[in-house]
Amino acid sequence: MVRPIIDVHQNSYDVPVIVVSNPLYTAMIADPVNIYVMVDNDYSGHVGLVIGDREQALLYDPSGGYIGCGEKCLANEVAHRGSGEFMPYPDFDWDTYLSYHRWSSDDIVVIQFTIPGEHAERLRNIILNNDYSYYFHCATNVARVLRESGGIFENLEDGFRAPWGVKKELLGMKPPAVLFPNAK
Repeated sequence: MVRPIIDVHQNSYDVPVIVVSNPLYTAMIADPVNIYVMVDNDYSGHVGLVIGDREQALLYDPSGGYIGCGEKCLANEVAHRGSGEFMPYPDFDWDTYLSYHRWSSDDIVVIQFTIPGEHAERLRNIILNNDYSYYFHCATNVARVLRESGGIFENLEDGFRAPWGVKKELLGMKPPAVLFPNAK
């Protein structure tokens, strides 16, 4: 059986992964969890969020059309999934998710953050208890759940936004001050 790609850094489409977290900050986290924000910058665009790596990964794909299925598709099993919801591994994998978005755009990027485990758990709980997946609000929903989770995302702006706006906002974030907070 063919195994799906579950490490975004090894994706088959050469989609860049931009690591935003400060290495000093990341090294100080006792229980680090990676999260990934996928931004598709085509004419309508899309934003999705993945919490965790490998078998612990959870995809939040609000207002999305990706139906997922991962290993079930590879084994020719029927996999009924809807869009605009969350999907745990193995119902999705990075290659099928990125491939789906590559059909309409070559302008895709994945932004990686490393956060403490308790922050990732808050984020998971917000997503699992979320009922806001309105069409054309993927970027707004991803930014909202990130903001509601607090931590380094607590200052994200509220309100409607486009995928390229979320990308700009996340790439412009300043990592937390580490070791020498008053040094300039």
